[in-house]
Amino acid sequence: MLTANVVTISDPDGIVVGWFAAMAAVGVFAVLGIWRARSLMENPTRYDATVQSDVAKYRERLGRDAGGAGFVAVLCVAGAVLRATNIVLPLYGMYIHVAVIIGVLAFGLSQHHGAAKELNKFA
Repeated sequence: MLTANVVTISDPDGIVVGWFAAMAAVGVFAVLGIWRARSLMENPTRYDATVQSDVAKYRERLGRDAGGAGFVAVLCVAGAVLRATNIVLPLYGMYIHVAVIIGVLAFGLSQHHGAAKELNKFA
């Protein structure tokens, strides 16, 4: 495994816990960045009247994005804790947990494709 060569973790459990912890950190930082972006658009009336409704929709979308990133972070924290404490799931169960997280990320990506199509009308 490449991970073991980079961080000197030799057991699969440590690699899985490290992956979950890193993904949880990414999720937390994503939520913070999304909240910051959303706060910059706090007052849609600052924008031209022709785009105010689109700005409001985008702010709403950012709220959903923050929820999705937070959900991924919670799943990853749960995975790290479950694996680190050897509670409930065996190692193959953790790989299923990882597959679920990747599925959630893929769903989010597909939703962003739809948002990009919506915003493409301004290009």
